[in-house]
Amino acid sequence: ERTLEERWPLMQTMLAFAFGWNLGVSEGGRRVQAGWRRSARAARTSVLVDTDSRQPTLVVYEELVFGGGGRVLRGLTLVTGYQALLFGGRDGPQWEASDHGVLERWLRIPARLPTMQAL
Repeated sequence: ERTLEERWPLMQTMLAFAFGWNLGVSEGGRRVQAGWRRSARAARTSVLVDTDSRQPTLVVYEELVFGGGGRVLRGLTLVTGYQALLFGGRDGPQWEASDHGVLERWLRIPARLPTMQAL
């Protein structure tokens, strides 16, 4: 029987598909840039693991609430750049150059266009 850890990439992909327009980039700690002028905060119950990669730490979130301290994002899940490019955004990625795609007119994700076309 497979463990949750083994199934997690599939679950991430399903969540990227379900909430693909609710994209953000973790700025460290609880700060998340989600396309607004000011950063939002991850809810206190959210746990994100910092990665060592040079890629941005992408997240999808389930719910946006407004509190006394500003925007709070609930139900955050880490996703990979390929998951976001394949299933994220309302209209899919726009390619400004052959080395990155743009989702929701603000989120630039490094990826080679030929690689994405092959997927």
